[in-house]
Amino acid sequence: MDIVKIQCPNCGAPIERKQGAYFGKCPFCGVEIGFDEMKEEVQFGAMQNRINFLENQDQVDLAHRKALDKWLKGRTIMFIAVFITSFIGFMLVGTHEDKTGTEEFMTGIGVISMLLSFFTLFIGPIVAASVFPGYRSPNMPQIPGENSKLKMWLKLTVTGILIALAGALTAYLLYNIFDIRR
Repeated sequence: MDIVKIQCPNCGAPIERKQGAYFGKCPFCGVEIGFDEMKEEVQFGAMQNRINFLENQDQVDLAHRKALDKWLKGRTIMFIAVFITSFIGFMLVGTHEDKTGTEEFMTGIGVISMLLSFFTLFIGPIVAASVFPGYRSPNMPQIPGENSKLKMWLKLTVTGILIALAGALTAYLLYNIFDIRR
């Protein structure tokens, strides 16, 4: 029997074809190949398989985009909560010579708000980084980077600290610019 070498239409690997054989299988990618008169049908079947794969991949990408959008909304809510609680906490906590019962109560609320801000600042990034769906390009497999969760936690924590400082600075500026006294 004569053996003819051809290229796999799917991966380009060399395939040995025995003379008179109508079908063959690529040893590298496993695609079944039809020879001679069956060639068009086999190519159509391979194209149909590729179309089905791409349609399925589009559904996976859409689900991933939805998960990423949901994660981004949660992250934004976390950062807004850090800013607001930090702002309220620093607005309510102040030092005055005359401490009345109302001012002590407001200072207590401010301290609780600051504690809530710090709790959100340090627990929120841990939770958000652990459920981070990652970024990926359409129709490309996701390649997780080393320590990607740790890197995301670090980014979220640093950003959260900056947002908390922005809330404190905003409270300080409003307190001093508008000369707010309780």
